Amino acid sequence: MDDRLSQLTGLSAVTVQKALEQLSAQCLLVLEPRQTEDGSALDPLYVLLELVDAAPVESPIPAPVDPWALRPLAAAIAELQTATNKLAVVARLYAMRFDTNIYPFDFGRMGRVAKTISGGPTRLCQLIWSANPESVRGNPLDYLTAIASRETRRAAVSVVKQGDNETDPQMQALQRARCESNGN
Repeated sequence: MDDRLSQLTGLSAVTVQKALEQLSAQCLLVLEPRQTEDGSALDPLYVLLELVDAAPVESPIPAPVDPWALRPLAAAIAELQTATNKLAVVARLYAMRFDTNIYPFDFGRMGRVAKTISGGPTRLCQLIWSANPESVRGNPLDYLTAIASRETRRAAVSVVKQGDNETDPQMQALQRARCESNGN
């Protein structure tokens, strides 16, 4: 009977068998005589065909895999290479990492952070993904802004250390201020 069903429906015998198993498991396989509108009896095979048509059929083509579901950071960085709206990519990663109902993404603020940080939106994505949502207290935007500011300051201090700070009075003042703020 399975072969006849598969010939009539054009489905594989395995698919027909699975559909029949599902239908019998759900107690939908009723072989009572049914009648048409004019009163003639329907063939039980016809009833089975209706039930098989209603059953879900497996797709022979696998569904495309979303790279964001597998490796979000890698997908974000790859998309940043070609995206015209880079902050939208950063916002998508932010939404995956943090609860946007409590702390919504602020495009203006994160745009300023992305411009000031060395590495731009790519580095901002790395910071978002490296932040542990459970350990971030308060607004994640404050946390990300603080990390970005710290990195910017460290980059400026490393430039000061590389430069000739013995002859430049502004560099000397900056270095003194840094030492005083660190308690040295």
